[in-house]
Amino acid sequence: MGTKSIRKSLLLGVTVTVGLVMAAGGCAVYVVMKRSSLNQFDHALVEHAELVEASLLWADGRVKYEGGAYKVNEENEEFDVFEAWMAEGGEVVAKSPALKGDSLQRPVGVGSEPVFLEIRAPWGAPMRAVTMSFLPAAEDPAEGPVPESMRVEMIVAHALDELEDSLGLLRL
Repeated sequence: MGTKSIRKSLLLGVTVTVGLVMAAGGCAVYVVMKRSSLNQFDHALVEHAELVEASLLWADGRVKYEGGAYKVNEENEEFDVFEAWMAEGGEVVAKSPALKGDSLQRPVGVGSEPVFLEIRAPWGAPMRAVTMSFLPAAEDPAEGPVPESMRVEMIVAHALDELEDSLGLLRL
């Protein structure tokens, strides 16, 4: 009565081992899918940033916004927001209509390479953002090269709701 059977011990050992292997496999799949989803999300952010960049032109000694290239999802315009500033002086040169009277926090130390970060929208929604700086294209190439003093810094952000919903399905 007090002795353990070998069969019970082996069955318990195999059951625990299989359970641990399956749990570890599930965690690995979740981590890989999360990383893949985040990479796709970041790629889409960079594409949006490139559209905003294409909409900013240097003409007549100043940077102007030609708002046609970047279209916001009108049903959920608060999901996509952007703001662009002159690197020297910080003057706002463009911002998305969804911001209304608000502003995004101007990032510090923006370089020409995209940098991704988590921010909060002025209305409190968690967002993933990309920041970068660039020299806008000249509206008239005959005007010569765009001076460094016309460098623009920008942030483009998208609400994390869709990404979190997708990852939530994976956790089930």
